[in-house]
Amino acid sequence: MLINLLRILLIVGLLLNLSGYGLAEDLQRHVYREAKTGILLPSNLGPLRYQGVVEYKDYNNPELGVSIRYAMLDKSPARADIFLYDLGLKNLGTGILKPVVGLHFDALNDDVFDMEKTGRYMSVTRTSMSSTALIIPSGKLPALTAQFRFKQPAGPDVIYEGFQLSELILTTYKDSFLKIRFSYPEEEKDKYKKVFTQFLSDLGKCLK
Repeated sequence: MLINLLRILLIVGLLLNLSGYGLAEDLQRHVYREAKTGILLPSNLGPLRYQGVVEYKDYNNPELGVSIRYAMLDKSPARADIFLYDLGLKNLGTGILKPVVGLHFDALNDDVFDMEKTGRYMSVTRTSMSSTALIIPSGKLPALTAQFRFKQPAGPDVIYEGFQLSELILTTYKDSFLKIRFSYPEEEKDKYKKVFTQFLSDLGKCLK
């Protein structure tokens, strides 16, 4: 009987070790956890790789939340930014049903044109504005979307001076705004449309 008990304890111990290993391994696959929504982001979303995060609470403005940058590894100027923030608003919910989402989307569109007024962008045009949906484990997450075309003037932080296309997506998720910007060279738009599709597919899997 004692031998059987020892066997049981040994098996339980092995299972616990394997369970702990699996959990640790799972956490290693993720590089950032956003505190409010609990979103766990992996090192790669599609072909784009995690570059870092800016937490605006460090600048005494927690209403602006966080921004997370992903980029290609081949020195391409293509990059994606995920923004999670609430602007101090409560009960934003999930999706685009609340009027505040549409109002904020309009303001974000205006912000892109304001970038031209401040000299950070040139020749800004909006090429489309519509709605879409992110595929998430529980179904579909509706979102508003727009595409812009612009150039950036030469500067120390500008690595591409040709025309770019930039995708803007906005929705809400667990009482936070979820904004995505993906910018890439217009001359390679077919390639980067596929990259963006893969990026969104992988991101959707993180929205549980």
